[in-house]
Order: sequence, then C-alpha cells, then structure tokens
Amino acid sequence: MTVVALRFVTGRVAVGFRCHSGWAALVVVSGSPSSPVVLDRRRVELVDQSLPRQPYHAVAERGLPGSVIDAVARAAHAAAASALQSVARADAVGVVATERRIPSSLDQVLASHALLHAAEGQLFERAVIEAADDAGLFVHVVEPQSIKVSAAVEGLRRSIGAPWQKDHKWATTAALAAFAST
Repeated sequence: MTVVALRFVTGRVAVGFRCHSGWAALVVVSGSPSSPVVLDRRRVELVDQSLPRQPYHAVAERGLPGSVIDAVARAAHAAAASALQSVARADAVGVVATERRIPSSLDQVLASHALLHAAEGQLFERAVIEAADDAGLFVHVVEPQSIKVSAAVEGLRRSIGAPWQKDHKWATTAALAAFAST
C-alpha cells in the first residue's frame, strides 16, 4: 500500500524490513525519530508461488532437492533488490534480524524442526541484507529483542490509518535506527 504517492521529500529516507517466510513488511520513512513520516508501506513477496515459502521444510518433509533452498535464496534476493529499486531514493536500510547458530551441515538442519525454522528466518533476512548491501546502501540490523517502539511510531496509525501492525512498527523502528547509526 502506498501511503504517499507523490510527495516532495527533503531530508533522509530509510527503508525498514521485517521478514517472514516468503514475504516481508517494508516501510519507507523520513523525518526524525520524534517525528517520523511514513512515505510507503507494503508487503513484499520474496518468492512467487512456483517456489516453497519454507524451503528447508520442503526439503525435509516433502523430499524436494536441496537445490530448492538456493533457488529460494536467489529469488528472495532478487525480490528484495527490486523492492529497494522501487524506492525513489534511500539513504539507509534497517532490517529486523537475529543472529542464529545454524550448523553448516544441511543434514543437521533437516533433522531438527527448530533448525528448519531458524534456517528459513536467516535465509530471508540475509537475502534482504545482501540486496541492500549490493545496492550500496548502509545496512543496520536490529535484534528483535532490542526493539522498543516509540510513542511517535505507535501514534502513526492516527495519521496514516490501518493497517498499522507490529511488523510495520518494527520495520519503522529499524529504519529509524538505521538513521541513528549513519
């Protein structure tokens, strides 16, 4: 959903992402932490219907070849790059992501349901981070447990309307944190 279709924007612009299996919430913000302005918010599909949204699960439970994991990673990277290109100009990218300890052995990952989820989370977060890095943008990673949504971000719903969910708030908070880190 485009919040502000045509608007002259002065100052810095940051993009925030909150990833899920196969998609991400994207929010484009300007302004300051005390007075943020949402320029755009949307759902970005990171994989199309031809690929599984949970590739590690697909390999472990449906017997798909391991190469599907690489195919999903490439598709997610391309989709994130396309989403970033659609933003007129951005100075920084904030990504809600967490450090995970994933074994290097695919067999070990496939043997643990918890690791399947962890590996998928890492796959989509890395795809977004790498796409932003490839675009030459400053990337700031925000750990989910460190997020504190400010009253200014909470209050944006009044000015921009629904939906204004946790994913939007976290992506906005990550984008504003990217400002603070540049």
